[in-house]
Amino acid sequence: MTRHLTPKPDKQLRETIAKRVREKAAEVAQHQIPTTNQLNNGEAKSLTPPFGTFTKGLHHDEFGRVSISDLEKLIKQLNQKGSGDETPFPGTYGDEKLPATFDIPLHPDSRRLESPLAGHVFEINGPDADAVAMPPAPRIGSHELIAEMAEVYAMALLRDKHFTEWETAAADLIAKLKQLPFFSGQTDDGINIDDLLPERVRARRHARFQDGETELNAANLFRGSTPGAKHGPYISQFMLIGNRERQNGDDRINPQGGGAALENLVRQDAETRSGRFVPQSFKQLTFGANPGDADGHKSGYVLYGQQVIPQFFVPHKVGVDHMTDVSSWLAVQNGEDRKDRDSFEADARFVSTPRDLATYVHFDALYQAYLNACLILIGQGATTDVGLPEGPGHPTRDGFATFGGPHVLTLVTEVSTRALKAVRRQKYQVHLRARPEAVAHAIALAWKAMDGTGSVTNSHLGTAADALKDMATALNDIGLLGDISGHNKEQNNAWDAAGVDIDLGPLDESHNALLPMAFPEGSPMHPAYGAGHATVAGACTTVLKAFFEMYKVDEKVIRGKTPLKEFIDNAINDYFKDEIKFTEIGKDGIPDIYVPDQASDGKVLTEYDGDDAEDVTLQGELDKLAANIAIGRDFAGVHYYTDYYESLRMGERIAVGLLREQMLTYREPVTMRFTSFDGDYVMVSGSGGSRGLNDAEVHVWDSNKRKINFADWWSRGQADDDDGVDDLV
Repeated sequence: MTRHLTPKPDKQLRETIAKRVREKAAEVAQHQIPTTNQLNNGEAKSLTPPFGTFTKGLHHDEFGRVSISDLEKLIKQLNQKGSGDETPFPGTYGDEKLPATFDIPLHPDSRRLESPLAGHVFEINGPDADAVAMPPAPRIGSHELIAEMAEVYAMALLRDKHFTEWETAAADLIAKLKQLPFFSGQTDDGINIDDLLPERVRARRHARFQDGETELNAANLFRGSTPGAKHGPYISQFMLIGNRERQNGDDRINPQGGGAALENLVRQDAETRSGRFVPQSFKQLTFGANPGDADGHKSGYVLYGQQVIPQFFVPHKVGVDHMTDVSSWLAVQNGEDRKDRDSFEADARFVSTPRDLATYVHFDALYQAYLNACLILIGQGATTDVGLPEGPGHPTRDGFATFGGPHVLTLVTEVSTRALKAVRRQKYQVHLRARPEAVAHAIALAWKAMDGTGSVTNSHLGTAADALKDMATALNDIGLLGDISGHNKEQNNAWDAAGVDIDLGPLDESHNALLPMAFPEGSPMHPAYGAGHATVAGACTTVLKAFFEMYKVDEKVIRGKTPLKEFIDNAINDYFKDEIKFTEIGKDGIPDIYVPDQASDGKVLTEYDGDDAEDVTLQGELDKLAANIAIGRDFAGVHYYTDYYESLRMGERIAVGLLREQMLTYREPVTMRFTSFDGDYVMVSGSGGSRGLNDAEVHVWDSNKRKINFADWWSRGQADDDDGVDDLV
């Protein structure tokens, strides 16, 4: 009698290994992640009024000041202080329970705070929210904060300038920024500014420039901190192009066939979001080639299963800024909801200006740009990392549930939720940093106090008077505050003509240094530092860079056959070679690098003819995508450069921690490789076992290809205990 084998897994063995995997994953998360130092810059305690501290939604007086007692009540609730212990959950530290209500002294008309206790939530997959940290934010009066405020002021003035015209449009602003010591490189006394700055601040300063450069120019202005973000067009290809997954001119996704529904969808979305300026007409859209054409990348349609996602959208109305008088500014600080006052253009287009980018990050689903990028890569047929055991190059196995499309699409969303919780802890429980709109108002008060008219005095500025006056002097001396007051005057004249009451309170037209905001409600109802968009950007792009192949690998490497030890031993020499050019991704490649055509007002993509087109890589465009989304929030006026820079890197570590834990779940050797935002070469590896912590490792080499300790990499830039900063109350 012939016996046939039947599928029958060993249940007892499976249960034993499954338990061991969970235990080892917990050990990786708890014992293999370095201890973090959660320190802030101390301004919540040291400044009265606390101009550098987030107080939005509390009651403010006519000078924008909040009571210290109200702030202390808020901080106590944010930290869940009871009889002395932090008690985020009932029974965790004894019998004390989480309060039934979040009892804070919000203004009666205030919007609600957004997820203020999310930082207390625990994780069972990926690093705990307290396992990552960010250094203290720049203090009021510091060289760095002066530079950051100069940047957001200049960004507001450039909102409606097409990215391709910055060479001339930004020249005057660049000349002004370059006069500040933080950008010029030396103080008025001739002292090298780097000699005055801590190491991490120096790193952030130099990240603004191209490699080897020492000054701002139109090519590096407001770009990301990585080389890839500085090469090629300003906007990442992943925010512009479509993909070619389907060909043969399928009418279901043809703008001349079923595309009318897309036009209506884009138009109706804008109408739904617009409170006052509803588009009166919507022109027939023909964005480049049809999605099914051979040149389908130019279409701007990202295929989403049986549906399509258009990369074009209706942007905020050109020339309309908000919160340029004290009455509207004060109402927003007290938490008034003004979201229904948005206004939009009549027609859709590709991202062409900073205001367009601000519109995108005003309404995006937070991780959607990276989901789109993932769909483009999958549709293009991009190769997955050669260290994954399934996929192109393997003779008998293809990826799907593991190491294929569903796997990476899930990872992109999975890591984003962990990034959001971790950054909420930084926002609320650690730093509580004020938004730029609040600091700009304090600068305006200081500027006014310096003229001696008596409407604003040092008593209104309190302990921050000298520091704020230093900031106002520096920004006024380069002419930037004058530019802002002139811009605000034009805005207020337009609002007045539209029947809106304008009240400058203690300020006047010649001292109106309020930050013009892209959104009528200003910033969200949570602190500035870290930035949610930037943290999610760092986490999601890291997943994409790790999952897809970023490097040109020798043909001798056979997927699933090259021993893990060989990968690790030879990684820096053999497996971190030249990066894949963006136009090479997928078996057919992409013919060109694209930009929105300025002559068509951004309605068509055209080929980019810059000299650095050859420097545009796949990995660089993912870095650029992260920068576009994060810095788009700066263009809106709701974040600073520091928020982008530090949050991006924290998100990167969250992704690495999660990928490392998941290495324990695979039953065969796996590696993933990418270049970090600091230029390090990173490999996450798993041996296929689960008996020891070395079965899931992270190997790091610095930009000079020297091996560095994982703990040192993880903790890079965090504050030391002797930094002279304090925890919150």
